Amino acid sequence: MSSTNLEELPPDLTAEIRETDRISRSYLQGLWFIVQDTARDPSYFSNHLLSFFSQDLLQSAVSIASLTTNGLLNVAKRELRFLIEVSVKIAVAQQGLYVSTIAEKLSAFDKDFRSPSIGIKRSINLYLLLALLHKSGFGWADVYAQRLERWLC
Repeated sequence: MSSTNLEELPPDLTAEIRETDRISRSYLQGLWFIVQDTARDPSYFSNHLLSFFSQDLLQSAVSIASLTTNGLLNVAKRELRFLIEVSVKIAVAQQGLYVSTIAEKLSAFDKDFRSPSIGIKRSINLYLLLALLHKSGFGWADVYAQRLERWLC
C-alpha cells in the first residue's frame, strides 16, 4: 500500500492532516517525558501501569497520522479513543493506588478497566495543572482550564 502524497490533497484537508500529526507528536513528546520522569522511580517496573502500556500508547499515537493521511479515519478514531481511554484509566489507577503493585491496581480497578466508559475521569485530580493554567496570565490558558474542568465534571 503506497502512502498518500499530501500535495495531491485539497489544502483544507492537508491542513487538518498536518494538525493531526502535530497533535500526535505533542502527545508523543508528553508521553516520552512522563515515561522518562516516572521511570526514575526504582519501583516503576513493579508498580506503575505505564511500564506495561507505554509501548501500546506509543504505537497508537504513531499510527494516527499515518492512518489519517491514508484515509483510514474510522481506524484513526478508534486509536484516538484507545489513547484517551487508557490514558485516563492509567491516571486514575496511579493516583488512587500509587504505591500498590500492578496486580493490586488491576484487581482494584478491574470493573473500570473492563468498561469502555471513561466516566472514571471524574476521579482524576489535576489541581496542579489547573492552578498553573489559571496563574499563567494567558487568556488561552484560562479557556483551556475551563474546558478541562467541564470535561472532568
